[in-house]
Amino acid sequence: MADRGGNQQNRGEQGRKQGGGQVQGQPNDGAAGQQPGAVGGAQSRQEGIVDVATKPRTKEYLTFFVGLFAVVGLAVGLSVILVGALGGSPLSPDFDSTVQNQLDSNVDNVDEMLAQMHLNRLAATAINGAPLLAAVLGVVTGGYVGSRLRAPDREAYVTAGLSAGVGSAVLVTLVGFLASTQIDPVPAPELTDEASQSAGMAEAGLGAVEGIPSAILIGGTDLSTGDLLTNAVLIGIAVGAVAAATVYVVRNYSPPEA
Repeated sequence: MADRGGNQQNRGEQGRKQGGGQVQGQPNDGAAGQQPGAVGGAQSRQEGIVDVATKPRTKEYLTFFVGLFAVVGLAVGLSVILVGALGGSPLSPDFDSTVQNQLDSNVDNVDEMLAQMHLNRLAATAINGAPLLAAVLGVVTGGYVGSRLRAPDREAYVTAGLSAGVGSAVLVTLVGFLASTQIDPVPAPELTDEASQSAGMAEAGLGAVEGIPSAILIGGTDLSTGDLLTNAVLIGIAVGAVAAATVYVVRNYSPPEA
């Protein structure tokens, strides 16, 4: 009887040991099962630029910001066109009374010359200032994406850079095409009949100045489409990098909320 009881006790202890080994083994199986998931999560966080760019959320931001950049470009370009169609030069030269009288009495189209000079300068300023305007909007884009987009940093960088880059290219192209339609050579002075009769050689000399003020003031009057598109792409790359850098600044150095 004592041997039978001892054998039962030994078998009970062996069973407890086996049970304990199985219980202890279960956490190890669970930990091992978690490793593939962790590796997969690390891989998913390293998405490529194309993968991020094709996400629906990225496309929504891209559409939103490209639309805003396009609206700004249209506003600038159409403003120049409206000034050319309906406006005039808000500045007039402050000539000596003698010079002013000479111009009024000998040149019929002084106002037209001044208006075209002003319009050329305005259009050239719009074209040359478009990259600066795009850069400012790029910072705004990066700040908005960095603070509003609930996504990993890599996705935010790509979203902001792509949105600002494409938007800047669109803005610069629109302003260039629209504003350039208002740039024309400054007309040659048209002498009055009295001035023409008394100074035939002077009239020939004045006629030679047609277009020269345009070349001096703005560098030309013909739009180079190839150069404009090349500049738009380069500006888009630069502004896209600025927008991504802005996201980094916002997410790493923005002061906490009070």
